[in-house]
Amino acid sequence: MIVYDALLKELRKHVFIFHENRYKSQHHNKYIERYIGKHKAATPEIIVINDQPQGFKRLTDQLEVLEEYPIQCELEFSLDPEYKDEKIIESFDLISEIKISLTNKIKALETIAKTYKDFVTIERSKVIYDQKDNRSTLLISSNLSQQIYERCFEDELYNDLISESNLKRLINLYFDKFNDCLMDISQAL
Repeated sequence: MIVYDALLKELRKHVFIFHENRYKSQHHNKYIERYIGKHKAATPEIIVINDQPQGFKRLTDQLEVLEEYPIQCELEFSLDPEYKDEKIIESFDLISEIKISLTNKIKALETIAKTYKDFVTIERSKVIYDQKDNRSTLLISSNLSQQIYERCFEDELYNDLISESNLKRLINLYFDKFNDCLMDISQAL
């Protein structure tokens, strides 16, 4: 549960979540949790006058762009009866999908992709039937899941091969880099 709790805590800390679902397999002891949110910098700020909420402050133009970049997270886990129903992470995906026109912006995006290549993967898909159509979809996905499997297997935590504080620092770093990458892309576009 250490990895599960750390992931969920950092997700809530770095992403403004506005929708979540949980599904349970009918035949196995497996669960999927899905979260949809937006960059924490785009969190609405409430206007309060005389202790009464009056509405929300308008975001700056730079931050308003982040509204168009929803963040999706999918967390799949199972319950391990050997460890008192410990939640064992089986997969973790953190992505954002951006639909944009890339005219004269490819170089800037290539630079951003190189800067964050250890932390996120940026993929581009384009309609191929119309060469004049410059619209593309960028898929930004965190590499955190790979790190969890390479460095933080649950067994390593139980055998004290990795500390809980190092795990939390690793997860925090990847969430920070994911958000920084989204912010840089929003500025470049």
